Amino acid sequence: MPLQLEVPPPDLSQEGYAMSPLQFRGHARYEDGAVALLGTLRFTVTRLCVRCLKPFTETIESELQERFVHGTPPLSEETVENADFEWISTDEIPLMYILQEWARILPDPFGVCKKDCKGLCPVCGTDLNIETCSCETETIDPRLVGLKAFFEKR
Repeated sequence: MPLQLEVPPPDLSQEGYAMSPLQFRGHARYEDGAVALLGTLRFTVTRLCVRCLKPFTETIESELQERFVHGTPPLSEETVENADFEWISTDEIPLMYILQEWARILPDPFGVCKKDCKGLCPVCGTDLNIETCSCETETIDPRLVGLKAFFEKR
């Protein structure tokens, strides 16, 4: 059965994220006693770069594959954890909830605005993407200070 859904994004305002509505395009089919959900989830997320703290927007698109079995999970925790499917106890698959959960975990928690973002100077806070500063940022591991002194004497 083909599926094309648009669901509201999860509320990630506390994490500093803003998301577009989630768009899912795929299909569901019954196979081997389970409902298989296959498709593509696509959305945009706006958040702060972890290096320079400027907002940036990225589009996330990911292939999803989930399997659902109707019933009650067995009492064995190991069986539940090692299963390649989700147990559902109702006659409906909570697609909105599932897609929102995927949208929560797909964005890289350490996202950067661009691969070569230089970030902020740890001393004065200057945005190193815009200008340079003259701060001394080289730090030496305290365990190696004696070794540095040894080489400076030579």
